[in-house]
Amino acid sequence: MRDPCIIREGDRHYLVFTLWPFRGREEAHLAEPNAGGSPGIALYSSPDLKAWKCENWLVKSSDLPPDCPCKHRFRAPEIHRIAGRFYLSCYPRRFR
Repeated sequence: MRDPCIIREGDRHYLVFTLWPFRGREEAHLAEPNAGGSPGIALYSSPDLKAWKCENWLVKSSDLPPDCPCKHRFRAPEIHRIAGRFYLSCYPRRFR
């Protein structure tokens, strides 16, 4: 796991992080699943910071249109609660 971001809401902790593979979409890996890049951003939860459960996908690369510039290029996601709403941000990986 890389680039973890954890927030607490009530009695649960929520986690997002950079999912494997950690490399960007490279020409040599385009035939691999997810074009050799990130499958997206998943949300995990835990009551104790030890046992984690995958709750759901927040963004799935496979659901994005083919011309989306962020498709398969997610890293360092962050989740924040601001004024009662949750916001997700991440840094798309650059082309090489």
